[in-house]
Amino acid sequence: METISSVDRKLAERGRSVDSALDEFASFYRNELRTNNELTAAQRKGIEQNLKGLAEASADYVATRGPVGDYAASKSRVSPTGGDPFPEPTIPTKAICAAAVAAVIAYFWANGYVFAADLLTHATVADATETYFPMHHDRVMATGLYQQLQSAPEYVVMSDEFKSSSDPTEQDVHYAVGKFKYMKEGPYVLSIWDEYDWDFPEFPLGSIDEAAIAAMAHASMWGVLRDYNWEMVFY
Repeated sequence: METISSVDRKLAERGRSVDSALDEFASFYRNELRTNNELTAAQRKGIEQNLKGLAEASADYVATRGPVGDYAASKSRVSPTGGDPFPEPTIPTKAICAAAVAAVIAYFWANGYVFAADLLTHATVADATETYFPMHHDRVMATGLYQQLQSAPEYVVMSDEFKSSSDPTEQDVHYAVGKFKYMKEGPYVLSIWDEYDWDFPEFPLGSIDEAAIAAMAHASMWGVLRDYNWEMVFY
């Protein structure tokens, strides 16, 4: 049964680590700030916030080291608050959840899921009163669904979903966005947006993806991850 601690093993198989992946991701952000003259002021602010989030994530991971919790499937479920059930055997601590977030960011980055890593990183530092404007328009534009959205009716708010795919870029957008809302604002302008949040997956937790989702949902419960609104506009 896959668990979130599998991230360490999977990265080690490639001669990499959570620490090295987070360092690479931070270098990517710094390079964007230094060389990308097309970034808006809002995007620059978001990247600077994300660099802070990566530094904190790295520190959280170093503070725990080793396995970052076991999210194996369990037939019994409990709810300490009387609300939605949580996976057994235990509710992971805030420190363990923070380390799990660092591991999943590293996993996304190391697998080329830069958009997914970006949105998850921003959730560690997000301000709920501000909208985040990601810079990865090229990832979305490379999907088959984006081409379909261009033929949508104008000025009508609709919803759709980037589904799981064997194509790496499409899978990146699936992990990053999933379900979203969109509207054509005239013949050439397309806006997509949604709230970035995490829900618990269906049981049992039979894969590293599902285990990672459960870990992120716990991190949200502890306030390690914060829900926020994001938006992308395509001209």
